[in-house]
Amino acid sequence: MISVHINGIKQIPGIDFVAGDNTLSFSSPPQARDIIQVTSPYGSVANVYGDGSTFLFHMVLDIQKHTDIMNLLNDVGKYYENPAVADVLERLRVVVELVKNDDINCR
Repeated sequence: MISVHINGIKQIPGIDFVAGDNTLSFSSPPQARDIIQVTSPYGSVANVYGDGSTFLFHMVLDIQKHTDIMNLLNDVGKYYENPAVADVLERLRVVVELVKNDDINCR
């Protein structure tokens, strides 16, 4: 179960927001410069800012999936010297850079 606060005020699930595995949707968009803090029993999931028009935020909210990803990244660090791991990691780096550039160009 996640908790969502906007500027420190707890939001009510099902009324103020609806959370899916990878999305957080607000009934009305948070105002520009509003601080949106998303937490789980395991700690902070995300801290984002409202822009006054966006009501749907994409983020990993499935805590088990988030934990699995973090464990995988830990393993990547351990086995980086393996040529297969290094090759896939380099390919992933290229894809992430392309996505970041596309995100910057779409703003």
